[in-house]
Amino acid sequence: MRKIAISLTILFTIINYSCSLFRPDKDETPPVIVMNSPAHLDVVYETALVTCTATDEEGVAGTELYVDDVGTGLIDTTAPYSFEWNTLELENGSSHILYVQGWDINDNYSNSDTIVVYVDNSIIHPAPIENIDISYQAIGYLVSWPMVEHERFSSYSLRRSEKLNMEGALTLFSSSVAADTVYFDSLANPLVSYFYQLLITDDLNYVSVGAIVESPSPVSFAPLRPDGNTQ
Repeated sequence: MRKIAISLTILFTIINYSCSLFRPDKDETPPVIVMNSPAHLDVVYETALVTCTATDEEGVAGTELYVDDVGTGLIDTTAPYSFEWNTLELENGSSHILYVQGWDINDNYSNSDTIVVYVDNSIIHPAPIENIDISYQAIGYLVSWPMVEHERFSSYSLRRSEKLNMEGALTLFSSSVAADTVYFDSLANPLVSYFYQLLITDDLNYVSVGAIVESPSPVSFAPLRPDGNTQ
């Protein structure tokens, strides 16, 4: 009996070993992730499209976009892999590190190489108006400015204040017509210095704040004394 038991033990050991020769090794190889776009040091704006390639011998289960080492929750499980990254809330001129993490059906994870991109959404908004023209016209100020031709233009708002910091500013004029570039301020007192500023709102509700421009000096309109000097 002892010999039989030993023989069975040897037999099972041989069978076990033989089976292990044909048993596939556990997959521990992660997928290969390659960023396709945007390119390193690209400038991105609005909703940037990020794309990558992911390959794995056993099968890719999913991919996720990471920005500044934080998962965005933007996940794609089907090739071709892409992500729509919203940059509108980010500061213009800011730089960000991007990479994609991928995993296969056996939970092996890997990351793509990192890239750096710059955000600049200013190019999608109307530029601020810096050159308001103000001239006195007998009973008020004629205010004019260049027409905005940006495709996202939504409206103008002209403001006036007696203070340089525009504290307590009044909105004198608003228009959604791009060609409305002239306003006559008939209620202005020519003996008071005013400050004017034009705001431009686009269809994303972004407001471009223009330069603050002072009205002509009040002394220019003061009555003359007989000797030719102003009072």
